[in-house]
Amino acid sequence: MSNSWKSFINIFCIILFSFAAAGEIGPEKSLFKIKDIVIDGLKKVEREAVLEKISARKGMTLTNYILKRDIQKIYRLKYFESVEAHRQGNNLVFKVVEKPIIAKIVFQGNDEIDRDDLTSQIKSREYAILDVNTIKSDVKSILKQYEERGSTWPLLITLLKK
Repeated sequence: MSNSWKSFINIFCIILFSFAAAGEIGPEKSLFKIKDIVIDGLKKVEREAVLEKISARKGMTLTNYILKRDIQKIYRLKYFESVEAHRQGNNLVFKVVEKPIIAKIVFQGNDEIDRDDLTSQIKSREYAILDVNTIKSDVKSILKQYEERGSTWPLLITLLKK
């Protein structure tokens, strides 16, 4: 097994155990000195937006604590469905999968409420990153508008992913 795979397995185990221990990852351990930081999988999100949020820097020694916090910080950006980290040589590689982008919001079957009124009541916007919690909140807002008007059959909302 190559050193790269061994490093990946080691870092993966550290991450796995950190989640399993509900935040407790044991004593701080030095992992390796970072030559470069690579972020694979970026499409819409700028590399600098991610680098600005993390603590790891070129030339510093990465620890299990820094790695765990940096993965959490990347998740908190709310741009990514998944974040993984591994070592490739002496490079720290974050592999990310971006959440989809909302290409268009379409209201169908709506005869009672003006489209602009509906749009003003929701937080989701076209060309924004799709966030499930925001969509749930939007649906509640629209249902509330229909209930206030005495309607029982709200419209169908279609979000087209890009």
